[in-house]
Amino acid sequence: MTISDFAANYIMHDSLIEKIEIYENESRIVLWIDFAFWMQNGYSEKDPETGIIKVTFYGVSDYQIPENVNWDEISILEMKQEERGVKFAFVNDITDDYLELHIHADHVSVAAEA
Repeated sequence: MTISDFAANYIMHDSLIEKIEIYENESRIVLWIDFAFWMQNGYSEKDPETGIIKVTFYGVSDYQIPENVNWDEISILEMKQEERGVKFAFVNDITDDYLELHIHADHVSVAAEA
């Protein structure tokens, strides 16, 4: 899907980054996210509230990912489209520090993990 479609259709608030995989030689970045399904449009109470999704960015031309971060302490505040990609805004739940992650990519896919 396009970056625009991704930003318009997924609410990342209250989700958590589980891990980030960077594949420089493939121009690909994978985010494993403990996703807040309950925040999404069309959520049904019969569905699980949270679960792991795999978000893969393809054709990555640039990125800025904070280094030396304990992702166990980080919550996503928001995700929004930028000119050439997306920006994730984070807060450290322990220190209240604000962090950002930027990914410029051609397209993205999202898959729920079983």
